[in-house]
Amino acid sequence: MTSFVPLDSVKHANQRFVASHPCPAADKQHLIPLGVGECVIASADFPIVFVKDHNTGQMRLTALVGLKPGESVFYSDEGWSATYVPLSIRPSVIALSPSPSDEEKFVVALDIESPFLGTTDGHALFSPEGEKTEYLQYQIDLAQDRHAQSSITETFIADLIESDLLRANTLTIQPKDGSTHELSGFYVIDEKVMDDLPNEVFQSFRAKGYLANIYAIRASMYRLDNLLRKQQGD
Repeated sequence: MTSFVPLDSVKHANQRFVASHPCPAADKQHLIPLGVGECVIASADFPIVFVKDHNTGQMRLTALVGLKPGESVFYSDEGWSATYVPLSIRPSVIALSPSPSDEEKFVVALDIESPFLGTTDGHALFSPEGEKTEYLQYQIDLAQDRHAQSSITETFIADLIESDLLRANTLTIQPKDGSTHELSGFYVIDEKVMDDLPNEVFQSFRAKGYLANIYAIRASMYRLDNLLRKQQGD
């Protein structure tokens, strides 16, 4: 449960950020939401796929971090083992909320119900003089990154769909025992459609900075074997 209120240096002077685990939100997730700006770096660790939200019908950009629902091969009691930590699973107590006086503006808000908040241990949010600490600024920057990536990613996906660049795909894996398993429900970049894009669309994607992310998503599928090795304990 979350309960965000405007951050206040007086009311929240004694609040501290406490996280016993670096990525608690990664527990029991085999798909982790990504922002398009994360694709290049995330592609070094995970296959990147698109999935359709069953509730809204919207397409989402995700990192595939497990081969079974509710199971991540990168998460354990020792922590998160991948090199990159997606923005969406980094512990946070800060978000940007619409301003009560102007819906087009946002205010920094604190989740006062967060299990990561305390008053004794952890990182202080404010100095004794009431100034923002470096850690609070990190939390604010993280919230701003998440907010910015959300709208940019929606536009990116909409442009891919408009150009018929997403196709349903079944991922096939072969464990050591020689059996074959298929993972369905994913969408990937259609390489043939991408290679045959009209020049004006291709140039538009270049101008928008999409190309590096598209190529990173395509290349990330080679990380499927990495998931399988970690699943088998190699």
